[in-house]
Amino acid sequence: MKFLPAKFFLLILSCFVAQQSSSQSENEARRSGIKSSTTTISNADSDPKKRTTSRVFDKKGRELEVCEQFSSQKECYRSEYSRKGLLTKEHFFVNDSLQFSLHYSYSGSGRPLKKIRVGHAGDSVLVEETHWNAWGDKSEELQFDKTGQLKKKIIYLYNKRGLLISRKTEDGNGRLIQEKSVDYEFH
Repeated sequence: MKFLPAKFFLLILSCFVAQQSSSQSENEARRSGIKSSTTTISNADSDPKKRTTSRVFDKKGRELEVCEQFSSQKECYRSEYSRKGLLTKEHFFVNDSLQFSLHYSYSGSGRPLKKIRVGHAGDSVLVEETHWNAWGDKSEELQFDKTGQLKKKIIYLYNKRGLLISRKTEDGNGRLIQEKSVDYEFH
């Protein structure tokens, strides 16, 4: 019977731990004391493509950074939290160049109120606001250009059970661009 050298055993063990930790919830990461994890996916030898995902957690198990490396491109999300533990900002980078940021605001009770997306590609700035209803469902998304002019509005409607029944997309002048409706049949 052949035994694997210690370094191969540690490599296999670290891959197993990384795979497990990549799917950990915040509570599991906190309970386990996970500080970071790395998952590597490699295709067969004939296909040299490789994808690596790394995650960094704080002591409370919240993801601070998630990076994916494939080919020569690296994409990262970096997150910031309030003292209450609410996600306040996310920054998206491609090869260490900031692409856009998301800023979140909440009510006093911790319900999400608004998400603003600000693009950072040259001079272009796109601001997206997302609003939620009293039940925590997305009620509308608004997209503005850098001058503050409304470019697009998406309106979400729900039935009494909280299921999405309609999504309407309008241009900045209120003209209907697209409408999606969903019908449900119950037992």
